Amino acid sequence: MRLAMWAVFNMGAIVLGVIVRLGMWRLLRTKGYWTISVLTSAVLALSLAGPLHVFVLFLAEETQQRIPSLVENVMILFSIGLGLSSLRILLDRPEPPEDAPPPRLVRRLSPGVRGQLIRCAVDDHYVIVVTEQGEEQLLMRFSDAISELEGVDGLRVHRSHWVAMDAVTGHANENGRLFLLSKDGARIPVSRNYRQAVEARLSA
Repeated sequence: MRLAMWAVFNMGAIVLGVIVRLGMWRLLRTKGYWTISVLTSAVLALSLAGPLHVFVLFLAEETQQRIPSLVENVMILFSIGLGLSSLRILLDRPEPPEDAPPPRLVRRLSPGVRGQLIRCAVDDHYVIVVTEQGEEQLLMRFSDAISELEGVDGLRVHRSHWVAMDAVTGHANENGRLFLLSKDGARIPVSRNYRQAVEARLSA
């Protein structure tokens, strides 16, 4: 009977978890992965702590062992939710190919500037290429620069801006405008034409 009750509890928790997570992504898709994960874990912890407490009381009614309090159950379930979110990130992260050559745009840079790409921006007739090692201006068209970014996971977010997705540290909304925050401290504007694609990536 206890095994059957565990099965029912776990199935109910899984179904509720899927419903809450999908609902959070629909309502808060622009808030970022970790904000939604924390809120989802909190809602599930508060929803499941009561039933779990009752079930543990039933299991322990014939023993003298101390059982977790209701507050402890909330913290345990919340920690499990965040742990699953962390595991999902690790499992979904693609591994870069070994010894993959840098993209052509990076090979145009001076040796001291070559490194992990962060973003690119237009400055008159030049393209500013920013890497973790610094930045450099290249005299070329922006469309040509983007075409030389093969193999880099990034998005054009504005007619004058491109950003690598792994360099995005967050985002902000100001007066209806969306900005991406990059690891070099820049605030990158997202234009209306590219906003839907950017929001889809942020909620993925």
